[in-house]
Amino acid sequence: MKENMKDNIELGIDAAMQLIPVVGGSLSTLYFGYKQNKEFRRLKKTIEEIAEELKDTKIPNIQEHNEDELISLIEELNDKIEKEHIEEKRKCYKNFYKKILVIPNKNTYNERKMFLEILSTMTPLQIELLNFLVIQPIPVLDNEIINPAYSKAVILGSIAQLKNQGLIDSFTNSITIGGNGRISEKIIVSDFGKRFHQFCILDNLK
Repeated sequence: MKENMKDNIELGIDAAMQLIPVVGGSLSTLYFGYKQNKEFRRLKKTIEEIAEELKDTKIPNIQEHNEDELISLIEELNDKIEKEHIEEKRKCYKNFYKKILVIPNKNTYNERKMFLEILSTMTPLQIELLNFLVIQPIPVLDNEIINPAYSKAVILGSIAQLKNQGLIDSFTNSITIGGNGRISEKIIVSDFGKRFHQFCILDNLK
């Protein structure tokens, strides 16, 4: 019974993948040659949505990609989609999926792999913070960022993680008197962070 369910799930994903314009058949053949006997609980919906959203989009032939690198990214991406229960993150993975199909990976594999690794660790708050910071014309003070749903400590901790990942740059502003004498910082999205936001979070194909 379980084996039949696995087979049915794989068949469903195979069919959904083949709906992707231009590259679907080749992509399905390549992908299922690399990956077998896996459960794809969340993939079918995501891939069907991708196929629908790309149906009027000009997509390069599979030969225009580095096939090994593309399949490596898709394998890792599909694993992450399977495990992701947060809808906002699933949408980001879907954006990533569409971008790697539409924009051939010309010497961009390492950066795209880093994007995927960073995205997998991000929280909805960090996505929200990046969306906020990317539209700011000048650096903003980290301790002035407020969200009633989160404590100051959680916000500052999330900013620190974004900084460690290279998504934001920071500049020392002043030392807060009292308390723990924390140094406040001005923060702004880095060039790397802008590329990450464009590729993973924005739902466009630029």
